[in-house]
Amino acid sequence: MNPVLFIITGSNGSGKSTVGATYLPPEIQKRYKVFDGDKLALQKRRGLSGTIKSFKEARKLADEWMYEQFDTQVKKQLLPTIILLMRVISGIQPL
Repeated sequence: MNPVLFIITGSNGSGKSTVGATYLPPEIQKRYKVFDGDKLALQKRRGLSGTIKSFKEARKLADEWMYEQFDTQVKKQLLPTIILLMRVISGIQPL
């Protein structure tokens, strides 16, 4: 199966987090969890609120953490495909 990336975009308040996932094919909705960066960052900010008194600093740390989580998920999903492509390009039989 070829990798597929779905990106749901829209302006603030357009409903991306609320209804965006419903635009995905049903098999994708059942099999995968949607990455909602806003939701993750908010949860992280709430977790930091007990230790970080500055809202601005907590938001910065939460956003950085969320971007790291996104990068990790993308790399985790794409790495097998990248390895396969490298093997094909270099003439090595895929595993």
